[in-house]
Amino acid sequence: MNSYLTEILHHPVDKLALIEWPSMVILDANEEFCKYVRYTKNELLDRVFHSLIWKDVPREKLSTIEQQVNEFGFASLLEESQQKWIYITRIQQGSSVFGLARIHDIPTNKKVIERQLEESEMRFKTLSDVASEGVCFIQEGVIVDVNDQLARIFGFDGVETIVKRKLNELLAVSDIQRIMASAEISAINRNEVRATDSSGRMIFLEITGSYLQFKGKRTLALVFNDISIRKRTEQALHQSLVSFQRLLEDSPNGVVILTDGRIQYLNQSACRLFGIADEDELFGDAFENYIEEPFRDSVMSDLQSIREGGDVGTKEVRMVDVAKESIDVEIKATLTVYENKPSIQVTIDNITDRNKLMQEQIRVRFVEEINAALKAEIDEHRATQLKLEQQQRQTLEKTAKIESIFNSTENLMMWTLNHDYEITELNANFAKNMRSSFEEEVAQGENIMAILQRHVDHNFYQGQLQAFTNGFKGRPQQFELPLRNESNETVWWQCFLNPVYLNGKLEELSCLVYDNTERKQIDRKIRDSLKEKEVLLQEVHHRVKNNLQVISSILNLQSSYVSDPKTLEILRESQQRIKSMSFIHETIYRTADFSRLEFMDYIKTIASNLIQSYRTATTRVDFIPDMQSVGLNLDQAIPCGLIINELVSNALKYAFKGRKRGTLTVVLKEENDDIILAVKDDGVGLPPDFAFEKNNSLGIQLVYALLEQIDATVKVDQTNGTEFFIRFRRK
Repeated sequence: MNSYLTEILHHPVDKLALIEWPSMVILDANEEFCKYVRYTKNELLDRVFHSLIWKDVPREKLSTIEQQVNEFGFASLLEESQQKWIYITRIQQGSSVFGLARIHDIPTNKKVIERQLEESEMRFKTLSDVASEGVCFIQEGVIVDVNDQLARIFGFDGVETIVKRKLNELLAVSDIQRIMASAEISAINRNEVRATDSSGRMIFLEITGSYLQFKGKRTLALVFNDISIRKRTEQALHQSLVSFQRLLEDSPNGVVILTDGRIQYLNQSACRLFGIADEDELFGDAFENYIEEPFRDSVMSDLQSIREGGDVGTKEVRMVDVAKESIDVEIKATLTVYENKPSIQVTIDNITDRNKLMQEQIRVRFVEEINAALKAEIDEHRATQLKLEQQQRQTLEKTAKIESIFNSTENLMMWTLNHDYEITELNANFAKNMRSSFEEEVAQGENIMAILQRHVDHNFYQGQLQAFTNGFKGRPQQFELPLRNESNETVWWQCFLNPVYLNGKLEELSCLVYDNTERKQIDRKIRDSLKEKEVLLQEVHHRVKNNLQVISSILNLQSSYVSDPKTLEILRESQQRIKSMSFIHETIYRTADFSRLEFMDYIKTIASNLIQSYRTATTRVDFIPDMQSVGLNLDQAIPCGLIINELVSNALKYAFKGRKRGTLTVVLKEENDDIILAVKDDGVGLPPDFAFEKNNSLGIQLVYALLEQIDATVKVDQTNGTEFFIRFRRK
């Protein structure tokens, strides 16, 4: 039974009964009808309506009730001294047909009945106008009535600009046919359509519909829900995911995704690293098969630690490709989700060339040390000319080798400098790069510090040139240097400084530099993409919180139309539960770390809100928070918040009845990865025979369902008041 029939049926004056058509079985009746026929509602339910008619009423009058007519009135005597008219209206809701019976004093005034129906329609109109959804009535393809919300959805100034329009002026014909077919089947079928508002802007709508009698005609009633914001958010999230996937695929580093230790995805860089043309060649293979034996146990142990929530740093290991060729790599593993399964993303950086370069540096340094030793030996044996010439020839040969190595490197810039920052040696690639990028002609004797200071990019400079001074103190230095080239573009150099000792004394610094600009740009794009995802996630939770607040406001508005205390209490409890969930989403979008939510502040917010809501003039409740800072993930925070909401609400409603003052304590702490949560009051306690498992209260059932959801245990202590003691394992 929909809200329209319920609103009419519970009219406080009319004597009304709802009848199933054509069986004439009574489905419901209001209080005035029950008083008149002197039966309780339970005695009337499932009773045939004919049994209430006085026995002397002609049968031909009774038989006409069952005819398929919209309206019919006939005289009956429920008691001989109380002759009344019974007036029946036939109502169709979708595929269901009902009869609405009214009892009137003789003579029946049809105008009065019509006026009452108009008043009922007006009440329904008022309810539809305050709803957040648009409502529309269509007869023979023409719009006969709408609410204000529908006009706002389509951008019209008022309902009068829509009424009498054809429905196909708002929706496509194919969409209308689909909606009408769904309405014939069920009123709960939802149809998503695209339309344009009065300004030509595209909007997304979710439409449900059903058929009913409106002003004596079969009418199609449609409910419009504007889902444009949700659809655009989904599109933005999808676009962000596509951009992230493209960025991942174009990354210069290899990326491998593992599920249960087996390869599920490789990007192009990873395929090249393993020597394959397509990622399908390694799909499903065990990742450990491509790690060399000395490193295998350590890597697999790190991956297991990451699965359990640990954090493992970057590690240098040796892997093999499909041809069993060794590769020196640097790997970093993190948790991720791939195809809705918990997985591990392994980023692989090929450092084979870097290690070769380091070995080359060691060889160069070794040659320099040999050269110094030879010079010392020449000084010691200067008297022997023959030996001196022999040493000189050896020195020239080694110097030629060093210069050959020094100048044959294409990707690296190398030079040495003395204590006055003057260049003592430089390779050809350094001179070439300075000429093409900075229009600087560098040579031996030039002051390298003066040259670099002319081209430092001060937007990113943080005193990196101080590293040259630190290098002459005997400490190797490594840093990134931002420079501005002649095209006014920022160039990043990765610099390595090492002291050079001659005769045991630090005389020079060797400088090794390579251009790191491209990698910096890629890292910046990745960080920007991740930041964009965080902003989108925060926006989603912000919108969820706002939607929950809208629902709470709707319930609050609905409560103004309800006079039944029990119904008001149910609406009030529903609002509190929705607020509890709204607070957690508010906490999420205000934090930068979605994996750990500060639960202590969340509990304080819920408890304070409930105490304010249930506060009375006769009872004062003191709130004592005995809590520690505890972080929970989203899957545990929401059930725990609802549990706190139910337990605190029950305590405030029942624990302090008949008392002027009471104390409510909430405990939150952590013991060895176990979360302790307790709600305690010093109130009147529970009845002696109270059994939680058998209690049919929605709040108690909800608490036990949520406890099962988080695998928690609960103990109830009634020694002094009531205490719920809950323990569960942190995920």
